This record gives sequence, structure tokens and C-alpha cells, in this order.
Amino acid sequence: MSVLARWRSGWSRVGWAVVVVCLGAAALLGSTAPVVVAAEKDLASGDGQVQDFGDISDVPKTVVNRVIDDADGSVERYRFDLSSPQSVEVVLRLLTANADVFLEDADGEVLGSGTELGRSDERFSLTLAAGTYGVRVESSGSVRYRMKLKVTEPVGDPVGKSTTESPVDSETGDDPQPEADTGTDTGTDPVEAWTAVLDVGANEDGAGYSRWAQFGSLTPVLFEVDGSSYDVILLAEIAGGLYLGLRRSLDTEFMLEINGEQFVGSQSQVPNGLPLRGTYWWPTDGVLSGSVGSTAAVSLSAGTDSLGERGAAPPGAWFSQIPGFHDGTSEFSLRVSFDESDLGVTTALLTDALVVTGGSLVTVSEVSPVGRTWELDVAPDGPGDVTVSLVAASDCVSVTSVCSADGRMLRNTPQATVDGPATTTRLASLNVGSLTLSPAFDPEVTLYSISAPSGTQQVTVKADPAHPSGVVVVSPEDAKSGVAGHQIALEEGAQTVVGVKVVAGGGAERTYWVVIDVPGHNPDVLGVRPPTLNGLAVAGADELGFDPAVTRYETSADAGVDTVTIIPARHDTGATVQIVTVQGNDPTLAPSYDDSDLNQDGHQSALASDGDTLVLVIVTSADEQRQQIYVVLISQQASGQQATTKNAGYRSVIGNDKGLGSPRSVVVYNKADTRQSTLPVLASLALTEATISPAFAAGTTEYTAEVDGDVGVVTVSASTPTGVTYLITPTDADTETEGHQVALAESQPGGEPTETAIAIVARNAENAVETYTITVTRAPPPITIPPEGCELQQLEEQDDGTLTHSGQWPLSCQSILRFPQWRSDHPAGRTRTGNAHFYELTLTQQTDVRITVESHHPRKGPSSTHTVVRDADGALLKHHFNHVNFNNEECLCVFAIKCAPRAYVDVSLEAGTYYIEVVQHYSADGRRRTSTTEVEFKS
Repeated sequence: MSVLARWRSGWSRVGWAVVVVCLGAAALLGSTAPVVVAAEKDLASGDGQVQDFGDISDVPKTVVNRVIDDADGSVERYRFDLSSPQSVEVVLRLLTANADVFLEDADGEVLGSGTELGRSDERFSLTLAAGTYGVRVESSGSVRYRMKLKVTEPVGDPVGKSTTESPVDSETGDDPQPEADTGTDTGTDPVEAWTAVLDVGANEDGAGYSRWAQFGSLTPVLFEVDGSSYDVILLAEIAGGLYLGLRRSLDTEFMLEINGEQFVGSQSQVPNGLPLRGTYWWPTDGVLSGSVGSTAAVSLSAGTDSLGERGAAPPGAWFSQIPGFHDGTSEFSLRVSFDESDLGVTTALLTDALVVTGGSLVTVSEVSPVGRTWELDVAPDGPGDVTVSLVAASDCVSVTSVCSADGRMLRNTPQATVDGPATTTRLASLNVGSLTLSPAFDPEVTLYSISAPSGTQQVTVKADPAHPSGVVVVSPEDAKSGVAGHQIALEEGAQTVVGVKVVAGGGAERTYWVVIDVPGHNPDVLGVRPPTLNGLAVAGADELGFDPAVTRYETSADAGVDTVTIIPARHDTGATVQIVTVQGNDPTLAPSYDDSDLNQDGHQSALASDGDTLVLVIVTSADEQRQQIYVVLISQQASGQQATTKNAGYRSVIGNDKGLGSPRSVVVYNKADTRQSTLPVLASLALTEATISPAFAAGTTEYTAEVDGDVGVVTVSASTPTGVTYLITPTDADTETEGHQVALAESQPGGEPTETAIAIVARNAENAVETYTITVTRAPPPITIPPEGCELQQLEEQDDGTLTHSGQWPLSCQSILRFPQWRSDHPAGRTRTGNAHFYELTLTQQTDVRITVESHHPRKGPSSTHTVVRDADGALLKHHFNHVNFNNEECLCVFAIKCAPRAYVDVSLEAGTYYIEVVQHYSADGRRRTSTTEVEFKS
């Protein structure tokens, strides 16, 4: 075996076609050292010659970079041997035009091919038998490409013929011969001179070790060959090439090995301009860039023969001073530099050769002599990423050619990407304790819902930004600041809105919303207080800073947004929410009650194309007795106004009980400084059946009124200044009667007063809108005992002094006691009353009374009952629920009262007349149930 053969078998690396394009950064290679690539070695094209790689069975990767200059296209051929079966992946990538690749056996039979259209990568894998194979690259025009052969352990049965015959040219029938070997005859075996450990670091341009750029570490950095000392300044992979930089030139043949991959000195090329005496470059594909953060074993073995002359590299280019992000609207700058002077680069050439995706090139200006560095100003066309590429011609005659005076073409196509808000404001992950998000997390989905187990009181929100510039802010406030993660307090029977905002560099932001529902009872919301929301957000607009006691908000839509998502969270999950949208540019003020996009989660409200949009969020209590309106006025950002930079430290108060039951709030405008128009006003506002309070004033927008229980409808009248129109909601209940009639919520005898919310929306010629609200409280009607369909039952005195009554439950007599949550096997399903008995009890003195009620089904056994004690006017004094199983959870959930652990109720009564109402749940088989009521007088 010759010395050359020993080098070839023992130091095999990338075969014999050492042609790769590489881009690096000056910061990585030294401030005065632009990146330079080794010149291409001549390769055969369509003349029947074949580039021979030899036996690649033990060569993990073989890489070739080529340019086909022929405008009519060409065929380029390569050959390789396998001394044992291997899996071979053929990859054709970095294409500047369409090209196809074919793998053939020794007889020219095609075993595999890649024939994708356009510039798409070609890629396929085969397990091949030992033998000789050919690779054919075809194009119909000029093209630049990179071909890679990747050898791995065989998988499955091999294909191909076990032969060492040469492939026959399928077009000429000739048996092409390999080119002469251009290796270096060292005359000696290599001797190991250096071993080191490389901690692979990285910056945005490269990976490995650079003393200039100060990343990575190499231990040791010194070695000796033949008594001379060598200092390693650079060992880094930069855009597909491995750079070795020594302070002294190593002029004898050597082999560098990194984690088993070998690089032969005579096969390296000379980077132009590197300020070191010893500079070497090889084509690579992931030798270090795939190992960032880990360590690599490095060694160097030296021979005795002269290294020989190595070719100069073609010129290269790179981008620098690349901003980490843009804000979607403002121009930004970056630079493009070349590692050689006098390449014929001009402003006109760069204007034609630079390709900007996601934006536009504004200006190009030279910032260094002889055209080596240029500054580029770029304007983004939206929130997406902006990519800038330098696509020079693949010849030296076109207007976009970048070539040296001796005809060396630009070797690479540099590219820079500046992330926009669509990227910088993404989350990489979002977790709410162990609960499951619906839908599953997706960085592009911003609205989620969660159903938490009943009784859940707190969850931990954890979120990570996807971009280094992103900062995550969670609202509401952390419930336990001393605990890891952001703690969110929850309420049983309520919903909570959690906002997870990502604020990126430059102020761009995106908010992810999670609505958490905790099933169960929420007795705090029952009674005379108005129903409230537990959270309210508008995705696509500035934050509201929600407070349950605040009912009016003004905000501005984000730039470019034409639809917002309304996200309400109910304080009582039994309540209902209706959303009404009114667009200010609609002269008819037609309200929209429908979701404008049913394919999206949440309620989508389309914004007015010109002017304000008004959103009314109407909350109705579970018993349908009370209402409250939340008003959100959304204005468009003024023309040319930059997107509002929002306070990254802001946290809202979603989820607490602040203000529940307190007087209704005053008007709150969060973003009044963005308003460009005057809000419209009413000239008058009144109700025919009642007086509004306070007295009407144009600048006052919230009013109340009270009516008696026998008033079921009110008439709203309003007038406006010239140029102002108005709309009243709810709709007119009686269009045949003059005026706008609003039906009031029905008040139940002996129940609580009802509340009905009325909104009057005004619009002016500037398409601005404003809302006036009137909350009408209707008193309950007086109670008549016994109610219609019932009669007073007689309590009979017993020998022991007690009063009793027994009998079946009368189906015709319905209770005064009402609860909307009752459900039964009655065909109606949901019922509000039950079968009842009514008794009159007269006392001559203060007396302690014990009342016991039993209900029994002959087959099903005992059943639950209610006992109600009322005064002479029917007002409720005492309510006792005798649950058959004393199930306190059901009592709280259905009736918002606790179950007493006994079957009787004790009550102390003054002298006077009282009524006792006993009730069994309404059911289809009520006629078969019997009841016994006993009144016992305590001493």
C-alpha cells in the first residue's frame, strides 16, 4: 500500500470532493478577519468524467458544493465504493434552482431518486450492498447546490449488486474513469501531537471556541510539533465550515480529529484575510453546531512532509449588527459586509440583489471604503418576521454578480432574520397546575378554558416566553408571593379569568387568556345584590383593569385589529351573559347579538370600520330576577398612531370580591387620551311610570328607578341634540303602543325585588357612541295566603297539647316558596314551586314553637320537605329544609341554605297571627305521598 493510500484509508474525511460554501462573522474570526472560503476544486460535469469519492464505508459524511454555470443545464456524476453493506442517505439542498438527483448501481440502473420541483430539498435513503455506485445530478439550467452522502449502519436487506465494476454512463455507454488522485504523499505515518477537551460554546454566528469572540473553552490551547509551539486561537464551525486558526503556521501534513471525525490538512483551504499565520478551513455539517453545551474530544496528529500549496477561497459575505427584534412598524438597520475589496459592489447592485421577505428595503448606504461594508434600512410590513437575503448571480457577468477581479464568485448566500411581534410575543409553554387546557396549548391560540375539580381553591400558573426578549406578566395578582410560581385564588361556583401577557422588546405584547370554571354552589351571589362578573377581558384591545364593582370602561383597539374577543367570567356559574355589539358607523344603530365568528372561541365582536364600537355585557342572575350591564366602549387608534405601549408591570384585580354589594360605580375611562372624537349626549331621558334618580343631566350616564309590584312595563322616552341618534335595548315589548316599552322581570309574591337593566345608546355624526343605563327595581307584589288553588288546612289539637294535620299533598296547591334550581321528574323538568299545605297559627303570647313535617311515599319511603314560617303579611320569617339524607352539599347547591341535622325547626314567636307553609318537591307522583305536620309548643 502506498503512502498516499495510507493517508486515504487512515485519514478519510469527506472523500475527494472538498467543495463547500461557508459563511461566518467577523466577530468570530477576529475584528480584522472577514470570513473567507476555500476555492472550489475543479469537478467534472457533463463530459462523461466522474468524481471518485473512493470507499466511503467508514466516512460518516461526504459533502460537495457545486455550481453548474451552463444556462442550458448539465449532468454531473460522482462515484463511491462500499466495502460492506451500509445505509446511505443522499441529500441535495441549498438549491438556487430546480435540480434532480439519482442513485445508480454499477449497471446504471436507478435505485433511488429525488425529483421535487423548484428549490425544494431532495432527500432519500437506501441500504446498499457492498459494491460500486454512481450519483447523478441533473439540471435544466444553471444552479448552485450542495450534495451530501451520509453513511450509517445498515437497516434491513440491502439493494444493489455486490460488485466493484465501474458505473457505465447511461447516455454515452462509456466506462468513465476516475480522476487522478490529488492527495498528498506524506512519506510517514502521523504522530499525535496534541489532545484537548473542547467545551462547545456558541454565539449567533458559530459554535466551538473563539478567543476573539469569547465563547467556548479549549484545554489546553498549546501544542508542539518538531520543537515548535503552536497556539490555538480559533476552532469553530461557522455556517457549514470548520475553522482552525493558529498563531503560527503548521506547514507539515496533519490530521485534526474531533469526536472521531477527521480533517486532513492538505484538504483544507485558506480563508482570506484571517489575521493569523496558520489558517485552515474544511467543509462540515454539524460537527460542532450540534454539540453546543457539551464537550468534544480533540486531537491533532502531524506528519513530516510539506503541507503544500492550498487554493485561495472565493469571496464571502455576512450580515452584522442584526437587531434582535422589530416592533412591526418602525424601520430598523443592519449591515452587510464582504471579506474582500473591489468586488464591484454598488448601491444599485445591492438594491437588485437583496431580497426582503416580510418588509421592504428603504435605503442602502456605503459605510466603509471600497465597498466592503454597507448599511441597510428596512421597513417591516407587519408583525411577522423579516428576512433579508443577498442573492448574487451565479456568474460574473450579470448585474447582480459579486466577483473578484480574477473571476472568483461570491461563495455564499447570506441571510439574516429579524423577529417580529408575531414571534417575540409567543409563549413556549403554558401550564395551570395539573389541569388540562382546552384546547391543548398552541403558541398561536390565545384563549383557553379549564374545568377545575369542585372545591379547587388555588392553582399555580407557569408560563415561559419563546423569545429571549419576552417577559411574562400574569394577572390577577399572586395570591401567595412566597410560593414558587404564580398562585391564582379561585372561588367555588364561579369563573376566573387569568391573563398571561408576554411583553417583548420594543413594547410589543400578546395576552393569552384562560377562563377557569370551578363547579359548585356560590350562595354569596344570591339575594338582593346585582349579579356581577368575576372577570372581563377584551382580547385585541388595551387592558380594562377589571373590577367587579366597576361597570363602565373605555379602551382602544390594537393597531390593525378589526375584531375583538369578549371574555366574560361569571361570579355565579348559574347566571347568564348576553353580549350586544353596536357599531358607531352604522346610522341605524342596529344591535348585533350574535357571535361574528363561531369558529373562534369566545364571543367575537366586529369593530366599526370608522368610529367607536360599543359592547354591552348584560348579566342576568340564575333566578332571572336581577340584571346588571357592563359597558365597554372601544375606540380605534388614531391614524398614524403607534401601538400603545402598555405597562408590563400591570396586574388587574380579577377574581376578588372587592365591591360586591356596594353602590354602583362611577364611570371609569382607562384610555381617554386616545379618543379623537367627542362623545354624544342625550338632551333628556325619562320613564313614564317612575322618576329616575338622580335627576337627568347630560353628563350623568347611570340612573335607577323604583316601581310597585303591579307595574310590569315601563315606557322609556329620550331626546337628543341635532345630529345625535339613539337606540334603546331591550327591544320594544309593545310596538303598537306609543313609546318604547320595556317589560320588567316578574316579581314573585313574598320574594325579593327584581332588577331590569335598560341601555340607551347615543351616536353622533363622528361615529362616536355613548351609553346611558337605567336599572329599574320592581317591588314584589303582596302575598295572598292561601294563594289561588290552595285552602287553609286545620291543625287539630291532640291530647298532649300539640297541633297536627295529616293528609295527601294537594296537586292543585303550589307553594309560594320558589327556587329556580329545583329539578324533578315532572315533565317540565325544571320547576320553581312544590305541592304545599298552608296553616294559620294564632298566639296570644310569646311562644317557642317546634314544627315537624314528615312526608312519605308508600313504596319509596320518606322524602324531603321545606317548612316556612311567615308573618301576617306573608313575609318570610324562617325557612327550614329537611333533607331526607341531611345532604348539606345538595342543600347549599340547590337552595343556598344549610341542611339542619334534624327533622324539625324551632322558632320563637311573639303574640300574633302567623302562617305555616309546608312544601314537598314537585313531582309526578305527588298524589301518592302523604304528609304529617306537627306543631309543638315549648315551655
